[in-house]
Amino acid sequence: MINKIKIIKNLISDEKKEILFINKLSDKNMDIYLKRIEKDIYIFHKYSLSKIISSILPDIDNIEKSIALSKLDKKFQLIYIELKNILKLVMNVLNKYHVTTIYNTNVLLDPSIHQAISVSSSTTIQKNYIIEVMQKGYKLYKRVLRPAMVIVSQ
Repeated sequence: MINKIKIIKNLISDEKKEILFINKLSDKNMDIYLKRIEKDIYIFHKYSLSKIISSILPDIDNIEKSIALSKLDKKFQLIYIELKNILKLVMNVLNKYHVTTIYNTNVLLDPSIHQAISVSSSTTIQKNYIIEVMQKGYKLYKRVLRPAMVIVSQ
């Protein structure tokens, strides 16, 4: 009888240990799962504006083209000034939300942020460096929304 009680106590003790192990394991798995969900929510929140920002990039391009054209004729001086103010306001909003532009010249071509649309010879710029930016690129944090369209030296 005493042996049976000892065996039952040992079995109960073993079961308690197994239950504790399972609890610790499930707590660990739950922590991993919650951290993954928190990371996913953070990334979603961080990049949630990317589609909206991408949709207004053509409008920004048009404003910049209009500024360049209105700058050429003194008759459009007031329009030029107003367009520059509008562009400044839009760019301030984009900067507030961590949008940066990709427009540097005389830098090494980086396929992750540049799209080469043409190759040209240059005596002043090294091979595989950007000669001219035809269309600005944009990044939201580190994610490229639109690569810069560039002409590269040969």
